[in-house]
Amino acid sequence: SNKGIPVQIIHSMLPQINAEILKILKGVVGFTVQLEADLESNSMDIFINYGDSKRIVELGSGMEKMMASLAIRVALINVSSLPKTSMLMIDEGFGSLDETNLEACGKLLQSLKKWFKNILVISHIDAICQFPLMTLEDFDKNDNYDCCQECYLQFAEARREAWKNGWRPKKTVVNSYISMRRKIRK
Repeated sequence: SNKGIPVQIIHSMLPQINAEILKILKGVVGFTVQLEADLESNSMDIFINYGDSKRIVELGSGMEKMMASLAIRVALINVSSLPKTSMLMIDEGFGSLDETNLEACGKLLQSLKKWFKNILVISHIDAICQFPLMTLEDFDKNDNYDCCQECYLQFAEARREAWKNGWRPKKTVVNSYISMRRKIRK
């Protein structure tokens, strides 16, 4: 039947799922995502909620849809009683983001480290390379210097005080360094 056990389970878990989504997105973006279900019609809608306005996710921007999708997936993993994976893989999920939204993306990836030991990001966007952290040194340097181990060694180590006071290399310098590293790795 269309009102079977899976529908009833999902419906009963919605408050927990929505609370988990809220926890994932808190401090990352200026909206939350809410799942709402109607048991009678067996329908479920996903809403982007800014507090003063609410709309269905299909009307959201690329960034809103991508953040909503990731938050829902992680929330479902977190509330599930099934064994949990320690790895999250995102393949070309950031193509719809503009420069402004890349910062929110970085915050989300940073936030997701609470639930995943490894985050693998596949992307053709140069600016994304600064976000995934893969080694313990990366996590340590990110906690203290807001960058990975490689960028710390290249840019921050000799300028620790200036770095902590907000100095950052120009984007052209960072992009040049990324290009050089890519050529070396090929």
